Amino acid sequence: MSRQPYSLRLVQCMMLIIIVTLIYMMALVLQPFNAIKMTVPVQVVNKEVKHGEPVVLNLSYCIKKNTTSRLDIQLVNSKSGTIYTLFALDSLQLKPGCQNDVKFPIDSNRFSTYLIMTGDYQIRLRTISRVNAIKNSTLDFDSEKFHYIH
Repeated sequence: MSRQPYSLRLVQCMMLIIIVTLIYMMALVLQPFNAIKMTVPVQVVNKEVKHGEPVVLNLSYCIKKNTTSRLDIQLVNSKSGTIYTLFALDSLQLKPGCQNDVKFPIDSNRFSTYLIMTGDYQIRLRTISRVNAIKNSTLDFDSEKFHYIH
């Protein structure tokens, strides 16, 4: 019975370590994960919004685990599909659990930045959550349509 040379065994061991590491990395990347689940479409309390009035959203959501997320608030023109980023909330510390009927007002004065005209719009809530060291999860939650009067 002949023994393999030391260098060949070392190469085989290193190849095995690389293969196991690649499989682990692929599992991290491909792992499905949604930090937050929200009832969609997000309910708009006031279907007609005049300039200066808030758009009030009624949120119902569940958070699976402690996570740090970013929330982008966007205005979407229902006719053209144009997206306007109104503002972002960084480093939200989300605690596990469910919340129902949470009122979330958005000041329509923020629309003035983009010279928003009268028309039908939706609010898009985009969450960006850290899943692990190499992956983020991005989810979009759209509201019902509302009519904005400038």
